[in-house]
Amino acid sequence: MICAIIVMVEILLFSNSSSRTILRLVNIMMVRVTVVVPIYNVEKYLEECLKSLIQQSEKFDEIILINDGSTDSSEKICKKYAAQCSNIIFMNQNNIGPAATRNIGLKKATGDYVIFVDSDDYIHKNTCAVIKKTLQKREVEVLYYNADIQYDILSAEKKDAFKHKDSLNEQNMTGIDYLKTAFPGRYTVSPCVAAYNRKFLGKYRIIFPEGIYFEDNFFSLQVISNAKSVTGIIESLYIRRCRDNSTMGSGLNDKKCWDLITNQKLIWEYMFHHWNWASEKELIRRYISFDLLHTFFKLSKYHDKKLVSHLKCELAATFLRFWTPVFQEEYNSLEEHLAFLLVLKELWKNVKIKQLPSQVPLYEQIENTKRRVCEECRERLSRLPFNGGKVGIYGMGEHTRIILELYQKKVGKIQAEFFFITSQEHENQEQVFFGRKVLSYKNIPKDVDHILVSSYVYQEEMYRNLLNQNIKKEKIILLYTETSVCDWVMMQWMMDY
Repeated sequence: MICAIIVMVEILLFSNSSSRTILRLVNIMMVRVTVVVPIYNVEKYLEECLKSLIQQSEKFDEIILINDGSTDSSEKICKKYAAQCSNIIFMNQNNIGPAATRNIGLKKATGDYVIFVDSDDYIHKNTCAVIKKTLQKREVEVLYYNADIQYDILSAEKKDAFKHKDSLNEQNMTGIDYLKTAFPGRYTVSPCVAAYNRKFLGKYRIIFPEGIYFEDNFFSLQVISNAKSVTGIIESLYIRRCRDNSTMGSGLNDKKCWDLITNQKLIWEYMFHHWNWASEKELIRRYISFDLLHTFFKLSKYHDKKLVSHLKCELAATFLRFWTPVFQEEYNSLEEHLAFLLVLKELWKNVKIKQLPSQVPLYEQIENTKRRVCEECRERLSRLPFNGGKVGIYGMGEHTRIILELYQKKVGKIQAEFFFITSQEHENQEQVFFGRKVLSYKNIPKDVDHILVSSYVYQEEMYRNLLNQNIKKEKIILLYTETSVCDWVMMQWMMDY
């Protein structure tokens, strides 16, 4: 097949008008893309997934379906499609989990690039064509694309949770450089929103850790740590389904709690041995702070407090082993000081350690870090526009309540004339919050001096709503950036911990 194409090219190269077109077509055909699909008890969604894979405008070179011991009709559905399509490879195995199943798919794959599709999700009709066309122009180790979310259930998952940072589009940068600008707000660990160069994964022995939940985190960390060339495209090629009873949507259990800690240990040890401490110290502190704060926060909601206490102690001891020197610096951010304070408190409560490697007594470290947290918290709150003027506060949830309470506790009485803003287009004239009136974002008074967007999850959506109402950018105050490690709800919990 390739030989025949080369002969055609040689003949047509004499025609300038056709040579470029032919060469482009050859390049597209020579970039081979493999799809790996792990399958387990998804009979309700599998047909839609498989149809989206075979009804592509540009055919995938290889589709590897691996039935991971399903007990429903998933195997029967896979066999039906495999019998119809020559590019489908179907495999059956006993249940070994999604990570091990993906690793088997990687070993079996022969394409130049590999993409992963979860069997309860599906992809757009032009996914393969767009991937091949992009890789024809730029041969990179990782190509990121965007994903849309289909909400089959009510979910707090952000609409843009699987959309990468725009600055990645049409650029070529290292994985670490991308992480610096995108983590955590515009960085996703899902392996389903990227095409990976198969030789790149093999060179660095990048696979999924088997037998644990949250395996995507370590896989993505390995990818981003080693990639010398990553790029992105603006197109959304993937549709992630938010549904009941999904693996990650079903809440914590004992094993998931253990696996949270196992993942952190894997990631921290990898970072410790593979990252450049001198040049990446700021990124390390941000990354570790995010891991600590979110892991502690998740564990705090679990019912088995004895298990939670043990796991927090494990994580604190691991932190002590790797990261104490990095966090003993004066110029850490509020979030970084909070993360360090959590670790110090856990060490004080649960470990027979009263002195850190720096020879500073542990109680002194705790008191010094508490002081820094209070100073930074007060300074950050004092920058809010509550000392005068007319202020709209966009949002009426727990987030807003905590900000108002913390301001009055740490800074003082609110002097501004303020009201609240809702995303509802038609406001309820009788609705009040904190004794103040509530207005629709479409009815904001023109004489407002500032608008504070208090939400963390819906910040971007609220910001767009305000801009669409011709609110000047300089009047809008956002509490978070894409590199913010946590929100004020979590920070208050940490300060009260």
